[in-house]
Amino acid sequence: MAWRGRCSTPCCAGWTGTPSSSSENSLPGWAGALGEILSTALGLWRHDRVFGVAHGPLLAAVIGGTTTRLLWLLEGTRGGRGVDFPRLRAVVAARDAVLHAPRVLSVPPETVCAIAWRISGDPEAPIDLRGAAFGLHRALTRDQGTSGDPAEAVRPVAKAGADALGDWLAGLFALARDEVTGTVGDGHGHGHGHGGAESLIDVLDRLVCALPDDAFLSGLPALRQAFAFFPPRERERIAGRLLERRGVRGSSRSLLRTAADPLLIARARDLEESVSRLLARYDLGATP
Repeated sequence: MAWRGRCSTPCCAGWTGTPSSSSENSLPGWAGALGEILSTALGLWRHDRVFGVAHGPLLAAVIGGTTTRLLWLLEGTRGGRGVDFPRLRAVVAARDAVLHAPRVLSVPPETVCAIAWRISGDPEAPIDLRGAAFGLHRALTRDQGTSGDPAEAVRPVAKAGADALGDWLAGLFALARDEVTGTVGDGHGHGHGHGGAESLIDVLDRLVCALPDDAFLSGLPALRQAFAFFPPRERERIAGRLLERRGVRGSSRSLLRTAADPLLIARARDLEESVSRLLARYDLGATP
């Protein structure tokens, strides 16, 4: 398996991987299946106390070979919109392998970092994978100042529409949730964390608020799906940050609890506005 090309990202040096053309790259499900194998093997290699295979050479070989093959498949993946959750879990497994078992890998962390950077900027790669690759690159880069600013990276993605934005964020959040929650306040106006995460929330807030109603409604399922990666406590902190941005005092928890499905509420509001516009067009509104 040949790896060719030189890294262009500011934090990596050395050779990076470019997959040779192969129909194998286009087969659906391969990355997700390899990700399951890698995740299971890595878990046993790190923690097994029953079968006596922890840190054994057999699992080490499986981890090394699977990680290399998985990276090759990921970089060759092409596709459009939509979120492939098994594939995102595969990227998570690759990240964990690099972080917890680097000595058994044939691909050095710098090369993985470079591959992730290249995928994140590949316009032909699925957009959820591009977000995941951006998160992988940031997770593996020690100097956060050279790992790319998610607040800046999200702007061109948003130009492709709310659906694309939601898919990209799903990939990012699957790999790098701390990029959002790292500086979110603790509910009392005190931020904590690192590296531009607060600005990402600010940018997302402005982008979503600027969406036309129809674009917001069409992209709402994808956006909700992206933020579903956060546990309730972290979603509450994000809601608190949004209240703080608006100078509003109140319970952030109440924003997360609605009497009905938010999608239904949004669609009902859109329907009411459509009816109002139709009545106004034919001068059928109520007489003052």
